Amino acid sequence: MNPPQQLTPRAALLVGLVFVASGMFPMLAAFDIGPLRQEDINGPPWLGFAAGGVFTAAGLAVMAGPRSSLATSLFGLLSLAGLAMLGNWIAFGAGERACSGSISLP
Repeated sequence: MNPPQQLTPRAALLVGLVFVASGMFPMLAAFDIGPLRQEDINGPPWLGFAAGGVFTAAGLAVMAGPRSSLATSLFGLLSLAGLAMLGNWIAFGAGERACSGSISLP
């Protein structure tokens, strides 16, 4: 069995920046900044911040890489906490939930 290959530092930086950039849109929407607004979140503003924070923390963990196991563990823990917050709001938040999606294939 081959050991898993690690990303080069440059590739880790690029992948991490893509994740961080993806997380910034919902985080900024929580503050009504940028192309998205608070109404686009379909929930309380902290929900958009937590959803964006998951991507941002994951990107920072990728950028930290195996060189800094403490930072990687901390960012991984923050990602898991954000996912738990989202799940708890969906399961136990006040009001009705309507989760749906669609995929159109050619």
